[in-house]
Amino acid sequence: MPHLLIVEDEPTTSWALAEGLADDGYTIDTFRTAEDALAWLKTNRSDLVISAGVAECFSKPFAVDALRRSVRRAIANADARRAGMKKAA
Repeated sequence: MPHLLIVEDEPTTSWALAEGLADDGYTIDTFRTAEDALAWLKTNRSDLVISAGVAECFSKPFAVDALRRSVRRAIANADARRAGMKKAA
């Protein structure tokens, strides 16, 4: 299953994002600062990074279903790009 990296300084928002997306089976790591996330990324890989402020992009109350659709679409697009690059190589 794809890995998601959530960078959010607000603990409640970070928890809500992680809990909502974990239900879809993603593996998730969360960080409160970009610096910590970048340090982690030096030795690890993530399929998608969700950064602070993402919750403001969705209607209130927070629409986890909209976020799930966006994440699925982003992962599918990344997979398609990777598949296209492998074919061209």
